[in-house]
Amino acid sequence: MTFLLLAALAATNPEEAVLQTVDRFFEAYYARDAEAGAETITATASGRQVSIGEDAEPTGISAPIDVASFVAAWSDLPTKNAELYWEPKVQVTEGLAQVFAPYVIEVDRRIVHCGFDAFTLIEVEGTWKIDTIQFTAEPTGCARLGYDPLREDLRPASLRPVLSGEKPK
Repeated sequence: MTFLLLAALAATNPEEAVLQTVDRFFEAYYARDAEAGAETITATASGRQVSIGEDAEPTGISAPIDVASFVAAWSDLPTKNAELYWEPKVQVTEGLAQVFAPYVIEVDRRIVHCGFDAFTLIEVEGTWKIDTIQFTAEPTGCARLGYDPLREDLRPASLRPVLSGEKPK
C-alpha cells in the first residue's frame, strides 16, 4: 500500500520522483544490489569527492569516479553501508534535476563521515537517472551538518531502522 501511495505521489510530483531515484540508489547500496543500483544511473555517470578537514576547509579533490564501476562492485562489498540524507533541496526543470542534501554514511553500523551530496539527474525515457554525484566527506562534520539518528526526515525511510543510533561527536 505504501508503495502505491509513493508511486501516485511521484506521478504528480516531479521532485518526489527525483528523490525516489536517489532513495533507490541508497537502498541498492545498502543491499549490495549492483543490478538495482545500475537501474538508477546513466551508463556514463561520474562523480568526485571533496575531502574536508577538521577546520571545515577542503583538503583534496578525488580523481573522477566512474559510478558504473563503483556500483558494479557493490555485490562484492564485505560491509553493510547505510547512507541516508535529510533536508534535500530539489530543483527540477525539463528533463534535468538537481538534489543537494547533507548525508551520513555508516559502515557496519559505525559512522564514517557526514557531508553534502550533490546529484544531477536526467530524465531518460520518462525515468530519472543519476548522471553525476559530487560529495564532500567530512569525518568531523556530522553535528555541524545537523545529523541526528532520530531525525524523522532521514531518507530513504527504509534504512532508518539499520542505523546504529550513534550520536555524532
